[in-house]
Amino acid sequence: MDCEYTNSQDVLIDLIIAGVRHKKVQERLLDQGQDITLDKAIQTGQQHELSQAQVKLMRGEEVLKVTKEKKRPPPTKFSKSKPQNYTQNYRKCGRCGLEHEMGKCPAKGSTCNYCKGRDHWKKMCIKKTRNKVHSIQSDPEFEIASEDYDSELLTINTTSYSDTDVNVIHDKWIANLKIQGQNVKFRIDTGARVDILTKNRTQKLSGLGEIKESHRTLKSFSNRKIKPVGSVTVSVTHGTQEVDINFEIVDIDQENIISAEDELTRDFPDLVRTTGTLPGENSLSIDESAKGVIHPTRKLPAAIKPKAKEKLREMEENDYITKVDKPTEWVSSMVVNVKGDKIRICIDPRDLNKAIRREHHPMKTIEEVITDIPDARIFSVLDAKSGFLQIKLDEDSSYLTTFNTPIGRYRWLRLPFGIKSAPEIYQKIMDNMIEGIDGSFAIIDDILIAGKDIEDHDRILREVVERATSYNLKLNFQKCKVRQRSVPYMGHVITDCGLKPDMEKVRAITGMPTPEDKEGTLCSEPPVLAFYDVRKPVEIDATQVKTALELF
Repeated sequence: MDCEYTNSQDVLIDLIIAGVRHKKVQERLLDQGQDITLDKAIQTGQQHELSQAQVKLMRGEEVLKVTKEKKRPPPTKFSKSKPQNYTQNYRKCGRCGLEHEMGKCPAKGSTCNYCKGRDHWKKMCIKKTRNKVHSIQSDPEFEIASEDYDSELLTINTTSYSDTDVNVIHDKWIANLKIQGQNVKFRIDTGARVDILTKNRTQKLSGLGEIKESHRTLKSFSNRKIKPVGSVTVSVTHGTQEVDINFEIVDIDQENIISAEDELTRDFPDLVRTTGTLPGENSLSIDESAKGVIHPTRKLPAAIKPKAKEKLREMEENDYITKVDKPTEWVSSMVVNVKGDKIRICIDPRDLNKAIRREHHPMKTIEEVITDIPDARIFSVLDAKSGFLQIKLDEDSSYLTTFNTPIGRYRWLRLPFGIKSAPEIYQKIMDNMIEGIDGSFAIIDDILIAGKDIEDHDRILREVVERATSYNLKLNFQKCKVRQRSVPYMGHVITDCGLKPDMEKVRAITGMPTPEDKEGTLCSEPPVLAFYDVRKPVEIDATQVKTALELF
């Protein structure tokens, strides 16, 4: 070869990386560095295609099929004969189901035999057969103007449902929300990038506040451009949750739409592309006088062993761990935590922890956070995904975390759970990341944003997200809470009225049934909650009084 490539496969790998259309796939390919092979590159692309197809299937989205529409003569008996140079456009009608000239639908004036409605036939009745797609619609008779007929069109092949299926979809994708104390029906749209209120519905809601000028232009699935008449931010209640949402107001006959897209991914698309590797490499400081300890391999139950091996290989592919092929002074045991169908691989570093020196970085408490936000009214909580595993270890520290498994020894390339200095290392990185941003706080992997109002909150949120993006921090978007008046945080609930207990945490105590007999009554001297000590005698006092006050 007369180029710089010594391997023909390297040429193909570079062509794949340069030519891939999805940035996320491109980043995954680049992250593999020198370890990438042609098979791995192809497998990465195939995995992405498969995952995208599965996501579309789960969401009930349609596959887009590109077709080229041609001019053709009228095919139905309802059309009059035309000369050879006839240029009118024909398209399947949404009222009668036939193809005919625009404005000459045979169903006009007729009555539907199903819903008794006007101007459509039973076979096209939307109450009898409803499609999956719900969005801003143009004229149901013709969605594309005649002058655009020769252009390349995107035809969506939808699936129809029977009468019984319609009720299921209707219940699932319709939400009744409260605005200004009034129930407002919304269509949940997973593809919408904005939330929409119709002008007609807005006029029925009093006290919405200032309606501002909108600088957005909306586009429906049929490429119809819609200019909103304004935008307004209102408080929306669903159940016990209250959230401020910005709505675009449109002057069309359309359902109100609430977007199912995550607010963070919508407003901060760069945050989605972070790979979850925080900058720099971190070291574990160890007492040099400590003597290394080597633990043997722990036996695993036969039912768990195959899953543990599969998880180890998955973690190796994700660059969390790597094989060790030389003697090491420290070897910990592997711990497998099974929760349902999920498996988590950890280590038992009890001897290693005795030798590790702590960072002694100050850890924040919820009480310290609350005293700094007395006037906060709007809150967000960002949850970092896989916490410690976003922190890279240097090579010497990595060999300290070597552990035994049924398929050989591995060492951690990222900071593992169980290391006693790990929380302080992580807290130090988070504090450095949000340093100088007033109204933002981090306790381990939970970042709190607290603002006096929407504008103040969004300013803080934007600064935090920009800083997190620069740090390459990856978030768990499913656990993030954005622009809310109350958020769960560190076992409590932070509200605009102050700190409250999280009822989910105390449900076992508040839901304890009232004793009704001697056998159901257990009392104890303080401390009531304590660990059971087998070395101490256990004494149980019982009483049949209804309340403790009757004892005095």
